Amino acid sequence: MNYIVVGFMLSISLVACNDRRQEPEAVGDLTRYSILELRALLDDKKTTSVDLVGQLFDKADELKSLNAYIYADRERALILAAAADATRATGSIDKPLLGIPIVVKDNIHVAGMPNTAGTPALKGFTPSVSNGVVNRLQAAGAIVIAVATPFTVAGLHSSQVLEHAWVVHDPERLLEVVKERIAEHNRTVHTN
Repeated sequence: MNYIVVGFMLSISLVACNDRRQEPEAVGDLTRYSILELRALLDDKKTTSVDLVGQLFDKADELKSLNAYIYADRERALILAAAADATRATGSIDKPLLGIPIVVKDNIHVAGMPNTAGTPALKGFTPSVSNGVVNRLQAAGAIVIAVATPFTVAGLHSSQVLEHAWVVHDPERLLEVVKERIAEHNRTVHTN
């Protein structure tokens, strides 16, 4: 079964998705919002897809030492975000994920992005056709901005099979950060 990491740059930015909208005066750190909250901010013109993608890449740069991606394409993502913003500006918003950035796991093909499935045997492989899940997400308006480094390969910890530079650094710390971000998000949601 294919899994897709739907969320924000680095799995660190995952937040508990709920249908309660935040209505902040100042938008602030866009990496801390759920997909539903981001959609509301975009619909209400409180932010743009270009701003969102820019903030996500800035956060990824800040946390680069976690080595969470095998591939990320800021330039392509910003071009697609600008196109989503232009579509949104016309008022023609017929796609539920229009301008929402996502990251896919390294075992799901995205045309033009490297896909190693976490094994050195596929290093350098770039599919020319996207997986059906990716096609559906992109048809819904999502922007694939990166390919996530796999933590496991066929049930083994990635460090047991991978000897190249794509091993996620300090996965225990990554889990701590994810838990901290979720707890922080929940505190924010419950205090508003």
